[in-house]
Order: sequence, then structure tokens, then C-alpha cells
Amino acid sequence: MTQPKNSDTSAKRKVSEMISEMAAGFLGLGDTIEERQNRLNAACTAWNLACRSPEVRQRQLEQYSESYLRFNPGTSPADLANIIKDRVRSQKAVTKKEMSVKISELAEAKHLR
Repeated sequence: MTQPKNSDTSAKRKVSEMISEMAAGFLGLGDTIEERQNRLNAACTAWNLACRSPEVRQRQLEQYSESYLRFNPGTSPADLANIIKDRVRSQKAVTKKEMSVKISELAEAKHLR
């Protein structure tokens, strides 16, 4: 049996695409490409934290948030927690972690690699 062409299975999607969709609102708050890259790095960390057990995830989120918020005071700890909750809820079966995602501007359009 073959999958329909428009099937949106997580197994065939790039992790960077899933992160981009899941954290779109959070990423969009960055005014410059540097700010968006910083937020994307945080979203990748949140994605990876979601792969941990709930106890480890919470402890690591608290440690990461403390450091991240020191340099990004306009961000709420809830932003990262919400990304983790969305990830756990919607992409539970995806265990692949993302090590590096970079924003680039091509022809005035923003792309993730």
C-alpha cells in the first residue's frame, strides 16, 4: 500500500521543518535575522529537551531558561515550555534530535537549513 502524495507523515519530514512550524510565532518575534537565529537555537534546544523524560526535561528547561533569559530578557520561560509541550503532544513519535539549524535569506525569503 502506498502513501498518498499529500500525506504529512512525520517520518518523511525534516526536523527543521517541524521546528519551524511548531515555533513559528516564537521565531517571528525576532526583528533581525540574528534575533530570529537566536530564537531558532532556543527552539531547537526546546525540541531536544522534549526527547528527555519529564523529570530531566523540567530540570534542564529550568537551567537553560535561566541562562537564556539572562541574555534575552524579553522572552518568557513559558515560550520555551510551550514549544516543548507542543512537541511532546504533536510529534511524540519523532525521536530524532536537531543539532543545528540556520536561517538564511535567499531572494528576500527566509529559509531554514
